Amino acid sequence: MQLAVPNLTIKYDEDLTSDEFALHALKCMLKSSKPSFANDRMFKKDLGERYAIASCYNGFNITGGAYTMNRLRLPDCAKEAKSIEDFMERVLPYYSKLMIENMNRRTQFIVEESTFFKTNFLVNEGFLKRENFVSMYGLAGLAECCNILLGIEDKKKGFGHCKEADELGVKILERIIEISESIPAVYSENRDNKVWMHAQVGIDSDGQDCSPGTRIPIGAELSLPKQIKHSTLYQKYFPTGTGDIYKFDEMWSKNLTALLDVVKGAMRTGVRYFSGYEENGDLVRVTGYLVKKSELEKFQRGELSHNQATVLGVGAMNNGKALERKLHTMDE
Repeated sequence: MQLAVPNLTIKYDEDLTSDEFALHALKCMLKSSKPSFANDRMFKKDLGERYAIASCYNGFNITGGAYTMNRLRLPDCAKEAKSIEDFMERVLPYYSKLMIENMNRRTQFIVEESTFFKTNFLVNEGFLKRENFVSMYGLAGLAECCNILLGIEDKKKGFGHCKEADELGVKILERIIEISESIPAVYSENRDNKVWMHAQVGIDSDGQDCSPGTRIPIGAELSLPKQIKHSTLYQKYFPTGTGDIYKFDEMWSKNLTALLDVVKGAMRTGVRYFSGYEENGDLVRVTGYLVKKSELEKFQRGELSHNQATVLGVGAMNNGKALERKLHTMDE
């Protein structure tokens, strides 16, 4: 049916998921941008046996969810820093504290002042349990942040292409986790009262100056094997959501076993979440959500669109060049 809604995810473990089923899932993914593949072993290690994937790639305990999420635009923070040391020791602690304090106030209002967890039918009937909720520390633009701190202007020479930038990205994430774990998160007892990291996919107004989460900027992507390997440096840090998106040429549809080998290799090396679509398909994954190219064209002609996300897709297409991702061919 080629519908943009809902998103779908397969919990994938090569020891539990048959190749036959996985091949059907890949065929569907190429034609409709779904399902994505979640690394079941990684999610179980972080969240336990009873977890689910919500929306584009958010991992939560079943009956749980997120109280709230703030996001840190790392490139903006980098522009305030006088040096890498200043960024690590002054800028990141300052904004992390502000974020977590803000999220704590929001959470306190939801739990203590609103009546959601006291009266909502989802809670009363056992579908949601407050003790399984967490606050999400979102961040975006790691690539641009590293490039700014290192004075790299050419994206094709920076994050993803430069070992120093890649290693700095790891240090930044580890520093953020160190800071965030020192600040208690209220009503997050199932996560030891800590916020949990989320690679935020961005919004249409971010343009090309703040790439989603820890992704390599569009226009500077690597070959498929190298980009998958690069993503493994960062995806382990984000139990509540992260992932890369790959655009494939039509030859992959005729060689699904080869694509399954790619997915297996990605999961074995530490990819948490894998998404893809075929270049000639109508459905495309923009940042996390899905839109139809035919709906984008109708919207730009001033015609009615059946999906409210289309307007966001137009912004991501025009501002963030989301439809111009590197095309991955079988001869890479």
